[in-house]
Amino acid sequence: MNIFRIQVSLPDQPRFAFVGLFKDGFEAAFQVQADYPEAIGIRNGPGCAARSSAQPIVFAPGVIEVHRVGLLGSPAQRRELLRLAKASAWWLTWCGLAGLAAGLIVGAPL
Repeated sequence: MNIFRIQVSLPDQPRFAFVGLFKDGFEAAFQVQADYPEAIGIRNGPGCAARSSAQPIVFAPGVIEVHRVGLLGSPAQRRELLRLAKASAWWLTWCGLAGLAAGLIVGAPL
């Protein structure tokens, strides 16, 4: 699922935009066209404008997909993942040392 910013132009209203969560750009465009059949234009990202008429909108493959996320997510998600990994490593180290200390106090063999 990806986040898409959609701009819709209606015949007698000013253009408006909203953000939605869709599987891909095709689903985003077709869902918006189903929600607003009277739309004269649906735009998703820079350079991805399409005019609507009685026929459905047909897009070339890959035209709309402008938001792609890498293997480990966006930079903000990677920073959060690194922060959680550091916290987990400190917690694991602390628990291991506490267990070692408790074992030495009790007299358990290493």
